[in-house]
Amino acid sequence: MNTRNGLVTGSLLVLFMLLGSALAVYSVKQEAITLEGNKLYSTESIQVSGDAEQVAANARELGPEARVYVQLPGNARVRNLLIEDTSGLSLPLYEGRVFASGEHDKAIVGSEIPLVERGGTEYFEYDGESYEVIGRLGTNEESLLSADVLISDPDRTSGGRGDVVVDLPDAHARYVDAFGVDGVASIDGSTNKRTNIDYVSPILLGLGFTIVAVGAAMTGLLAAALLRRRHEVLHLLGHRRAKTAAWSAAQVVGVAVGAGLPAALIAALARDPLVSVGNVLRIEAALAAIVVVVFVLAVVPRKGVRSWS
Repeated sequence: MNTRNGLVTGSLLVLFMLLGSALAVYSVKQEAITLEGNKLYSTESIQVSGDAEQVAANARELGPEARVYVQLPGNARVRNLLIEDTSGLSLPLYEGRVFASGEHDKAIVGSEIPLVERGGTEYFEYDGESYEVIGRLGTNEESLLSADVLISDPDRTSGGRGDVVVDLPDAHARYVDAFGVDGVASIDGSTNKRTNIDYVSPILLGLGFTIVAVGAAMTGLLAAALLRRRHEVLHLLGHRRAKTAAWSAAQVVGVAVGAGLPAALIAALARDPLVSVGNVLRIEAALAAIVVVVFVLAVVPRKGVRSWS
């Protein structure tokens, strides 16, 4: 691929990858703002009345990713988060990280929470126990969660009764089907969720990602069109078709990787705890795969076709 063709293909890919990355960032930010405005509960969370330990055990049967929030006595803003698999756990944090799978006796706190520092490490003290602080709640220091605390302590559920929040996909139907309807109620998602997250954002994201995917596919077709004449000449000169196509595909992969660097660098330099560079890279890898697959399908001659043209 010559310099001119590489610039044309690369420029288009840079635009589509920047757009795809921007959509991914928008999705993450919008989810964080919504969680912050609804006490960290998603639109599918439910409230279950009963023994907290039993409710937590029931939720684990439905899925290890189930998030169980137990309200703790003495402070209405302190909750115990019980979860087995935290690989998909997403919380609005302006600093630090979320709980790791199997990690206990840790805390994530808002900016207004008084802490105790020992040996350079900050701790949140509650009911005679100290919890190491690993993250700060909210999209910024002055968030709606500035006075909230999440701890990870499975021993705090023993014998406790009250309203427990279970949050997982399709929670209401799955919980009712498995354990009955008694004491189960959906949590109001607020007007903001109903109008923005449930309706507007999915449409914008769906349309945006469709445009990006189609754009990537068209870029692959363009790359094939730009290189087809060169392939014809090389074929007439005796070069094997498979080798020529493989070499061109490798060049397209190189252009796609280079096109993804600007968005990846922007995400890395931003140092935003809400934006994962890994998520941006996954979007870019998917778009690069679309370009390469479409390019290969378009540039390799079909069976029975005598030439590259």
